[in-house]
Amino acid sequence: MAIRKGGKAGKSAKAAVSFWGVAPGQPYIVSVVPGFGGAYFSSTAVITFNKNIMGATPSSYTIFANSIYGTKTFTATSSPFTVTGLRAGTAYAFTILANAPIGQTATETTSVASSQTNADVKSVPDAPTGVTASSPSGATYDTVNWQAPADNGGEAITNYQIESSDGKSATVNALTTNIAQEAGTEQTYHVRADNAQGWSEWSAWSASVTTFSFVPFSVFGFSPFGVFGFSPFGVFGFSPFGFSPFGVFGFSPFGFSPFGVFGFSPFGFSPFGVFGFSPGGGCIAPDTLVSVVGPENSYIQIPAKDVVTGQEVWAHSFDEMSDESVADPMTLAFDKLTNQAIVKTNVASVVEKEMPATMTINGDSTKKYSTVQGILYKRNGIYGYINTGLLEVGDVVVEYDYNLHAFNEITVTSVEIDETPSTVYKFDMEPVDTFIAGNMVVHNRKT
Repeated sequence: MAIRKGGKAGKSAKAAVSFWGVAPGQPYIVSVVPGFGGAYFSSTAVITFNKNIMGATPSSYTIFANSIYGTKTFTATSSPFTVTGLRAGTAYAFTILANAPIGQTATETTSVASSQTNADVKSVPDAPTGVTASSPSGATYDTVNWQAPADNGGEAITNYQIESSDGKSATVNALTTNIAQEAGTEQTYHVRADNAQGWSEWSAWSASVTTFSFVPFSVFGFSPFGVFGFSPFGVFGFSPFGFSPFGVFGFSPFGFSPFGVFGFSPFGFSPFGVFGFSPGGGCIAPDTLVSVVGPENSYIQIPAKDVVTGQEVWAHSFDEMSDESVADPMTLAFDKLTNQAIVKTNVASVVEKEMPATMTINGDSTKKYSTVQGILYKRNGIYGYINTGLLEVGDVVVEYDYNLHAFNEITVTSVEIDETPSTVYKFDMEPVDTFIAGNMVVHNRKT
């Protein structure tokens, strides 16, 4: 075969040519929306971002979440992207890198960072701590106190919910509240906090507390030494000594028992007897003025001894007050009194009775009541009803000023007890048993 002169046997293949790609454009964060996962280290944030139309298309994005606790790193391929595991109540600064290949090997990349975007990550608060409960002497409620959460989740605490082991609950915006309870009952309490993100976990339970009992020595003032006053030394109070100091009708070496069934004592009455100490036996002194409805719905005041059955009187009303068919007001507690007003009620019955003691408030003889008259008061920032004989200096009572058409809060500076037996008047009102006597807001349980 002829061979062409000057020809070449063939061409050799050239090596692959490397070339540099174009870097991606600078990405930018459009928005950061904080979220929460319901626990301290599971809060989230949704990052929405765009790539710059300039430059190469990014193959991935690296997101940095920077805080005082360090930096967390995430890899995203598209927008929006949710970052997780953030610390509740912490401010984060977010940046994003756009990553794009610059050569033919996948490991050769270049990145362009966005500008920094700040966001406060928010969550539910921590649980409250330090929950304690106590029952003040003479009260028909337990006082519960607690400490605010160590971390509020980045949002203000708006409410606390308190729950007792027997199922009672309240919601307040304070670090203390009173929970109405039955005398002599035992319970514990726990608390949780609320912010705009939701409720915290419940706190640990408090130690148990027993609500004050008005008859600590037994039902109806009977003796702790036997049913119906029987003595361990003999039936019906008899003993080797011929009698029992705690006999059935309160007889004793002194002629009567300090804890007798009818409440008699060496002091003129027993604080534990049926008729000497009863939370429902409220009465008004004869000359204490009761606010009644006059001609053309006018506001007039007459002595309690002149009030008659069927008469219209002025009563107290506010939004938080429950109807007595639902709950006994003497067992309730309120953190506020909303829309206070005077309303009409009717005298269903009047009972004249003898009481072993009366009291006055702040030395004002126009405010004279039996020591077991219910009265609206405030203690430790919580409103409720208490027997007048249990008021303490520093408590606040509610007085109505007709001239100003306003309810005023008056601080108790003194409580004077007169142990002289006195005639008083008990009123049963319908439909509202909370009325105005001595300009004070008072309450009698329905009979």
